[in-house]
Amino acid sequence: MRGWLERASRLIQVLPSSQAARSFIGVETEGDAPPTLELEPPAEDETAPKEKPKRPAPVHPAAIAWTMLLMEHMRQAIAAIPEEGTPNELRAGLMALLDRFQFSKQVSAPLDRREPANDVPQVMLNIRGMEALRRALAATVRSFDFAQEVVSEAVSEAHASARAPLVKQPSLTVGLLTRVSLAAFIDELERGLKSQVLSITAGDRDGVRVLEATDVRGLRFRAMFIAGMNESSFPLRTSRDWLYPHEERERLKKAGVVLEDISTETLVKEEHYFYQCACRAADRLYLTRPLAAEDGIETVASYYIEELRRAMEPTELDSDQVRNDLSRSDIHNSSNGCELATKLIIQQARQGQRRRGDKPLPPAIVSELIAQARRQTYISDSVLRRVAIELQRCGDRFGPYDGQITQPDLRALVANHFGPDYVYSASGLSAFGNCPFKFFAARVLRLEPRNEAALDLPAIDAGKLLHDILRRFFEQHRQDYLPSRDRGVLLNELTAVADEVFKEHERKVPPLNERIWKIDCEIRKLILEQVLLHELRLQEKTEPRGMTPTFFELAFGRVSEGSDPASKAEYLRFERTGEAALIQGQIDRVDVSESCKNVVAYDYKLSQGARIIDMEAGRQLQIPIYLAALEQLFLPSFELAGGGYYRLRGKGKRLNQGLYRKMLADCTHVSSYTAMVDDMQWQRLRREVGRRVWQFIDAMRAGDFRVKPSQGKTTCKFCDYSAACRYDGYRINRKMN
Repeated sequence: MRGWLERASRLIQVLPSSQAARSFIGVETEGDAPPTLELEPPAEDETAPKEKPKRPAPVHPAAIAWTMLLMEHMRQAIAAIPEEGTPNELRAGLMALLDRFQFSKQVSAPLDRREPANDVPQVMLNIRGMEALRRALAATVRSFDFAQEVVSEAVSEAHASARAPLVKQPSLTVGLLTRVSLAAFIDELERGLKSQVLSITAGDRDGVRVLEATDVRGLRFRAMFIAGMNESSFPLRTSRDWLYPHEERERLKKAGVVLEDISTETLVKEEHYFYQCACRAADRLYLTRPLAAEDGIETVASYYIEELRRAMEPTELDSDQVRNDLSRSDIHNSSNGCELATKLIIQQARQGQRRRGDKPLPPAIVSELIAQARRQTYISDSVLRRVAIELQRCGDRFGPYDGQITQPDLRALVANHFGPDYVYSASGLSAFGNCPFKFFAARVLRLEPRNEAALDLPAIDAGKLLHDILRRFFEQHRQDYLPSRDRGVLLNELTAVADEVFKEHERKVPPLNERIWKIDCEIRKLILEQVLLHELRLQEKTEPRGMTPTFFELAFGRVSEGSDPASKAEYLRFERTGEAALIQGQIDRVDVSESCKNVVAYDYKLSQGARIIDMEAGRQLQIPIYLAALEQLFLPSFELAGGGYYRLRGKGKRLNQGLYRKMLADCTHVSSYTAMVDDMQWQRLRREVGRRVWQFIDAMRAGDFRVKPSQGKTTCKFCDYSAACRYDGYRINRKMN
């Protein structure tokens, strides 16, 4: 507890405000996403998808301080219990602790309020549980007191017998006079609690009695149900028994075919059980069996059914197949209120529809039955509202429950929010291109998923640390040809920078587990070593062009402490007739050739990065927007050679995805030919990205946040809002068509 309090105290000292917490974890209210690394998507040969780490939500330092006060209060209250004493003193201390925490008051609070409790049986169960705890504590103390009395009497008898020289001292008292340990007290208390049974309600006297076949002798029932009338169920078959009934075996035996048989005593016993059960019915006997097992395999009917049919001749044995498909069942066959409510809702929804096998009721009768069901609380108003919502969701057009804002005031509010002064970001536009509804939930409604604490370093923090390390290292070698320097010295410099960044992070956020933190740091150092070796090879290949790393964390539309000195507060402008869209962002790295006037933009990623087809579809617009910013704001006289993703992983190719020009391939030496385009494709793709940007902006202003993920279920694989949108491909595709 003290370790947690010290860690929290250091945290609020380093981050004294909510703005400091937001900037530290990289949460931006407006503009581009923080410079983090995404989780690598599963490869094609992987079957189990990896869980995507969730972005941590900023916690206000005041909330942490209040939590510290509460936990310190609890720690002091628990520490006030004496460490040594009698079992009765421990019981009194525990009860005093519960009273100090107002345990009894909280349990019985729902009964003290004026308004009725929502769940009276649960409240009564809690009160009975509290009384059971008190009884168990008292019983525990009595058991130890009784044991002490027994031991004391045995010791007294031993002392008395010790005076007589001819009487041997009892050996039963050896080792009995020991101190009561806390573990023994807890074990005795648990035994006392487990011996008490608490239930919310008693059995319903009007319910159905479920008995075993051996428990029905001498009883009598008006109706008797015998379930599981399948071979290997009733009668019970052993594992080595085949599907052939005993009578069939006997007939085959007479024909000369002898099968492996089981003991006749088992068959006689099973037949006797069935006879006892069947004779307990006074009016009606029901024999039921499932047509298929849980695994879908068809079952074999018990031969008792045929035996009973032959015994009843000429009386016929009625049979009926009961299906669980409620949509085709007769409403008169409803067996409970829930089934009746379901069938009434189906009848109301299918008014005016004609399907073979249906037996629709007249609309007036359906309305009257639904009104009666509402009065009897079989159907609630919330159920009817949800049904109306689902019927609207299943319509032919997008509506308010599929991300399409239809209320005029809300549409005006959204249009004003995304007006001419709104600043967009590359990551926000890409998020809209992947799924408009996810953009709406995350960036408009600002719904935050629940986060869980992790012992290891989350991918979002690992990306931020790697960004910071590479920025500081390359700033020391800005426009420097690294292969001309000693490789060992460079590696030592990179390691020193990494240690410095890790220590700063550790001072701000002390790790939960020191060993795991150290392992994470060593793993990142190995990755950085591989990146440095690749960087040396890359600069050797591009040496004829003179490409060198020049700008790091180059921001436009905003300037922060970690941004490059060449960053500008001026926004990138995407213009069309009569208006312009303002965009901000931050480029991880820019390589420049001063001699050849060429420039390349790189975005650090843990994943593979986006392909050209993703950029064209609008799922990833970062690289085209970064290229436009370099061309418009920073280096208008330079020629763009392309932009792509610099992969920070231990293995694999580094520059594998992006958008590069074939005529300037010697500036990048990209290993993937699919990322290389000619000048005609280059211009077409950039025009397409501009068109996509305005398409997304117009949709935002119109309140069009439809549930239509760009790649269907592939887009939804790691989405935090799938429970809200409930995407269904068939339903959405039908609306889109």
